[in-house]
Amino acid sequence: NYTLTQPTLSGDITAKELTITGITGGDKEYDDTTAASASGTATLVGVEAGDDVFLGGSPVFTFASANVGTGVTINTSGYTISGTDAGNYTLTQPTLSGDITAKELTITGITGGDKEYDDTTAASASGTATLVGVEAGDDVFLGGSPVFTFASANVGTGVTINTSGYTISGTDAGNYTLTQPTLSGDITAKELTITGITGGNKIYDGTTAANASGTATLSGVETGDDVIIGGSPVFTFASANVATGVTVNASGYAISGTDAFNYTLTQPTLSGDITAKELTITGITGGDKEYDGTTVASASGTATLSGVETGDDVFLGGSPVFTFASANVGTGVTVNTSGYTINGTDAGNYTLTQPTLSGDIAAKELTITGLTGGDKEYDGTTVASASGSATLSGVETGDNVSLGGSPVFTFASANVGTDITINTSGYTINGTDSGNYTLTQPTLSASINPAAEPLTIYSFMSLDVNAVNGFSMTTQFEQALDSLSTHPSAPTVIDRNGFLSGHTVGNEVFLEYSIQQVVDSINVLNGFE
Repeated sequence: NYTLTQPTLSGDITAKELTITGITGGDKEYDDTTAASASGTATLVGVEAGDDVFLGGSPVFTFASANVGTGVTINTSGYTISGTDAGNYTLTQPTLSGDITAKELTITGITGGDKEYDDTTAASASGTATLVGVEAGDDVFLGGSPVFTFASANVGTGVTINTSGYTISGTDAGNYTLTQPTLSGDITAKELTITGITGGNKIYDGTTAANASGTATLSGVETGDDVIIGGSPVFTFASANVATGVTVNASGYAISGTDAFNYTLTQPTLSGDITAKELTITGITGGDKEYDGTTVASASGTATLSGVETGDDVFLGGSPVFTFASANVGTGVTVNTSGYTINGTDAGNYTLTQPTLSGDIAAKELTITGLTGGDKEYDGTTVASASGSATLSGVETGDNVSLGGSPVFTFASANVGTDITINTSGYTINGTDSGNYTLTQPTLSASINPAAEPLTIYSFMSLDVNAVNGFSMTTQFEQALDSLSTHPSAPTVIDRNGFLSGHTVGNEVFLEYSIQQVVDSINVLNGFE
């Protein structure tokens, strides 16, 4: 019975909210801004089927905070929708999230230091450490107590130096992390030296060969390191010439051991003296001389240098003077020499020892003058005499020598003659210098003249047969014969028995006559008739 009129009402159709999916907020490193980003493909969610709606615009992503954080909200703006049905929709900008990670700060301005090997990893750096990467306006500063450490203690080039101990502080420091700087430096081999040896001195030999004494010991090896010294050292003078404190260079020492590569070895530099070589002179002989009261000497032969090194330019010169060590008489008296010199380009490397020679100084022969042999009348003896004043001849001026003694003069013959030699003996010399002389006894001469009277052995004037018996007469005859037989000019043989033969004691007168004959014979021999 009714008809129904449907009610007519009214209501609001609100725009449907569309969302966006398909994108993800991006993480970033702190940069002191809220700028954010997203990745993925933005897709509208909620569009009714058949509606003409599509997404557009220029989205902007913004972190809710610029500070470091995890899941920091990222607000989005700028997306739009368009299309014929777009009016039926509203678009909700997507809310994303992302992480803002701390920004890594680095340090610049410092350089790793090199060092000599010391068996530790301790390192150093130079320069001024400066933070790099702090955002403008942020309150961040560098601090801490840095420690630098080599990655290895061994020798190497560009060895990594690790750093620790730097810190950052300030109101914005939480937005940063600090990367400790990694540096590098060279660890150079440590120089080892050698002690305990001393350069040796030597006499110049024209070479640079040197030597050393002592025990070579390494100095500078780090405690616990395995390093030993070895090798075959050679020592060499820097110059072969004579000098004091000449540098002696060494080579040939070596080091070994497991840690030896961390070291270098400096060969020792020593010093030593090269003293001049002593040259001698050969080829000359000291000369003998007769005493002359002086020390003047001489030498004979050709002086030759002995000891010059082969190839050296050294020659002998000078004006030698030879001098006896004593002026007195002697055998093998030392002869000192002076005045020889050496010359030549290498002479400075030598000294010259003047030769010491020897020679004999023979006593000087003195003679006696001023005497004259005396003549005498024959007396059957060799006794002689001299007259005058005996004077020494030949004594050197200033010498203390005097003549003495008791001279004896003796004829060489007792017979009558002219210029008969008179030999002298008994003179002597005295005085402090007499030992330097010999004395030649003078040889004189004189005549022995015949006797002035005939020789009468016996006077027979008183002889008669009554006064002289046979025995005495015979004895006198024998004595007369003796005088005759010993006369220098007597016959070689006297026949004594012939004189007496046939005569008896009774024949005294004849016997007396025979004696007289003997006497007459002697007188004849003496030059008297």
